[in-house]
Amino acid sequence: MPKLKPLHIIIGILVFLLIGGAAILIPYLINQRGGQAVTPTTGSPTEAWQTNQSVSTVCAGGNVSLEVSFTNTEPNQPSLSMNVVATDLQTGQSANLGAIVGGQTVTQVINTNRASLNNGQVKFTLTWTDGKSGTDQRTVSYSALSCQSQPSLSCKDIKLYTTAGQTVSANDVVIGQQVNVAVTGTTTEPAGITKARFSFDNGTTWSESSTKNSQGEYYVTWTIPNQVVDIQAQVNNPILGWR
Repeated sequence: MPKLKPLHIIIGILVFLLIGGAAILIPYLINQRGGQAVTPTTGSPTEAWQTNQSVSTVCAGGNVSLEVSFTNTEPNQPSLSMNVVATDLQTGQSANLGAIVGGQTVTQVINTNRASLNNGQVKFTLTWTDGKSGTDQRTVSYSALSCQSQPSLSCKDIKLYTTAGQTVSANDVVIGQQVNVAVTGTTTEPAGITKARFSFDNGTTWSESSTKNSQGEYYVTWTIPNQVVDIQAQVNNPILGWR
């Protein structure tokens, strides 16, 4: 831009002649850049809030925790240390990462006290530790996570009862005797166990029952055959199906 140079010289001379002092000359110089006047800035060019930050979601104790990490990538100088607070914008929970000097990385955990989170963001708020003016912010996104335990359903024991409701072992029954075959199970699904089914031919056919005995167990009545039989049973939950 050679054409701009004479303009610098002419304006400088005019200010010198009018003001009469060289000390006033420099602040009034105008730099021509693309036709716009640019005012010189003050302060250290290295104070630019140079940072790296990250957030990850993890399950801890049945709840979602946010692991936040912050690195001050400024030079290790006292004037460039930062105070950092990380706040989850979804729950309002926060963690104070404290004063972080240049080149240092600090990791903290935000306990959200929630079993699940949607997609969200963590805001990092930055201030200078030496008290000089100026603040800055960073936001980092994270993915949704659910730490709720999956409901369970299991079949536990198969029991034999006489038709009068007395417990009987497999060794004490005789061919042709009628017995009640019952099954127990457990579930953490709120709908509970609503029925059971039994097979006496290795799972080829099943007999369902929604009838309970006095012990609260689902059962069917069955006649002891003249052969060895492997009795199978399953319990049912409306949501989880057969187990």
